[in-house]
Amino acid sequence: MLFPQKKERESRFKLALRTVIPTLLFLFTLFGFFLNEEEFLLFFTLMIAASIIISYYNLYVIYSGFDENVIDPETMVLNYKTFKSISHKQRKKALHYSYLMLKIGDLESINAHYGRERTHVTLKNAIAQVSQRIDELGFKNIPVGYYGSGYFIFGMDYAQEDIEDIVIPFIKSKATCYVEDIEVDIDCAAIEAKDNTQHAEELFRRLFDTINGTFDIKKLEDGSSDYYTIQRRVKEAIKAQSLSLQYQEVLNSKTGESEIIEFSAKLIDCKDRFIHHNDIMPVINQLGLEKSFYLLVVEKVMSLVAKKGIDKTIALTISAFALRHIEVREGIFRLLKNYHIKPGQLILIVQEERLYRHIKRYNEVIQSYRDAGIAIAFSKMGSVSPVLEYLKYIQVDYVKYDRSISDHCDDPYVQSVYDGLDTIMTQRFIKRWAVMVENGHIQERLTSRGIEYLQGWHLGKFEPVETIEKII
Repeated sequence: MLFPQKKERESRFKLALRTVIPTLLFLFTLFGFFLNEEEFLLFFTLMIAASIIISYYNLYVIYSGFDENVIDPETMVLNYKTFKSISHKQRKKALHYSYLMLKIGDLESINAHYGRERTHVTLKNAIAQVSQRIDELGFKNIPVGYYGSGYFIFGMDYAQEDIEDIVIPFIKSKATCYVEDIEVDIDCAAIEAKDNTQHAEELFRRLFDTINGTFDIKKLEDGSSDYYTIQRRVKEAIKAQSLSLQYQEVLNSKTGESEIIEFSAKLIDCKDRFIHHNDIMPVINQLGLEKSFYLLVVEKVMSLVAKKGIDKTIALTISAFALRHIEVREGIFRLLKNYHIKPGQLILIVQEERLYRHIKRYNEVIQSYRDAGIAIAFSKMGSVSPVLEYLKYIQVDYVKYDRSISDHCDDPYVQSVYDGLDTIMTQRFIKRWAVMVENGHIQERLTSRGIEYLQGWHLGKFEPVETIEKII
């Protein structure tokens, strides 16, 4: 039990005592006046029994209340569990029922500038203002629950079209508003529950992804829009260790020879349908299967390398979260040993879009791989990734530039930025790696810059591993 929970229980226990003792004393005094000596012993015994029963009952009620909170204490709206219960009951009775998700944005910035207390007050006041506006539009008695991290959900017994025609335009017209003196960004999306068989979590997930523009379920190859079906397919594929590998050559720009083979993976479900990991990584993350997925990919690649006798350098993409996890690190070392592959033959390409603040620890993790002989590459250098910040403190072996160095190879303004990055890489003895080399002109321009490694469709497409023998 966590410390705050212990303190809460202590407080409730004291409340129970304050409730029980005065009541018992009152009853004892009241009935004592009407009893003679012969009846006192019986009365005293009954009072002891009654006090135990009343005390237990009060304790039970108060402790049960500890687990049955209705309101989120920070935002003063329904907590997630209560909201789901109420909205589920309303859905059963309503002809139409829709969910409206609201995002109060930029909380990290508000927290950094104004502090935690002001952030909570801002969040509470912002949702109160929006709820009042919705009420003024004629949508009365609408339950609203806290989804977490600045996201709120409204349950409305109206069709999605009504909400999109009336509520959403009104809210988005106030997309940037002021709560007291703090600027707040607001975004929202709505979805209708077509029937009672649709899980609320699935609908909330779709709303969350719609607002954030991530993981478009409609893009899945089989056209499925059932979030739980996707979860099942992913679980089954990972459990069955069912995936397909592809490879692409990476050329040395000076020699024109293929020196690195980069592998990518797609999960395959029980009906032999591909599930590309770029599309379903959010599902893998939510299921807690990220470690299992990457270790599965590493093992499949190691097995292939050992079976085919591949002696070229091999490269695999791995998330920064998985890279930092001790189980993944030990698993990679174990697989290298089991398949008799030299660590120096492996490059781990690290992908990360948000800055990991514990850079000292991150550096220790990366250097543990490098000390073992494994090369590390940071990807998407030049985009919104935190690579440049990391390079102030962390030494790696390769940096993969983002695609803009290829897309804008003739733009002097863009290339001037890469001139500065090239200087950093040269001074740090970090090899540069360019992607999206789609034609001979791009290849020529990047080669003239001295970029050490080139990759793209002009030099070789991703192909199934069944054809890998032609390049080894």
